[in-house]
Amino acid sequence: MGSAGSCRSFGPKVKICGVSDRASLKEVARLGVDAVGFIFYDGSPRAVVGAQVKAWIEDMPPFVHAVGVFVDEKASQVKKVAQLCGLSYIQLHGQETPEYCAALPKNRLIKAFRVKNGFGPDKIAPYVPHVGGILLDSAASGEGFDWRVACAIREAFPDMPLILAGGLNVENVEEAIRVVHPYAVDVSSSVETTPGVKDPAKVQELLHRIASIPSPVH
Repeated sequence: MGSAGSCRSFGPKVKICGVSDRASLKEVARLGVDAVGFIFYDGSPRAVVGAQVKAWIEDMPPFVHAVGVFVDEKASQVKKVAQLCGLSYIQLHGQETPEYCAALPKNRLIKAFRVKNGFGPDKIAPYVPHVGGILLDSAASGEGFDWRVACAIREAFPDMPLILAGGLNVENVEEAIRVVHPYAVDVSSSVETTPGVKDPAKVQELLHRIASIPSPVH
């Protein structure tokens, strides 16, 4: 995931997820985020449909990637929507199996996991041969989880891009990055005015906090 117009020289990539309105999408994209997530799941208050997203993506600036989020959808439908919209990446956020993942393009595939009690590297291992990245989210929307779990998974699979989600906001994102050292962070509800409508000022503040993290000394 690349960046458009960002002055961040160090730090993880940034994905703003759950965008469902065109106006805030334009504002968020121009701020320099690396990726924007669109939720193709009717059960979400941030749900979108393929036809509208196709037009939105065509208007996005270069180097801002479009990520489609799917929940227990048929693989054939996922492929259809990805092709229609021109998605850069596919994110699976349901109970999809490793076999299901194997039917989709590995280098474009992100598998999300909800971290619950007892969650560890053993839950991730069967998916590693079939996905290009893993995303760790909390069991409840908008809440966090024990970042030590994320650290253990990053150490177990050092070559697998790890995307950290779950309750991240301007108050805790710096600490999360220092503790976990993720490949990317995924933020949604904490930068909204209403579900699906992002607040450009909150997104800008988030990016500012991330940019303020000093580069590690080698």
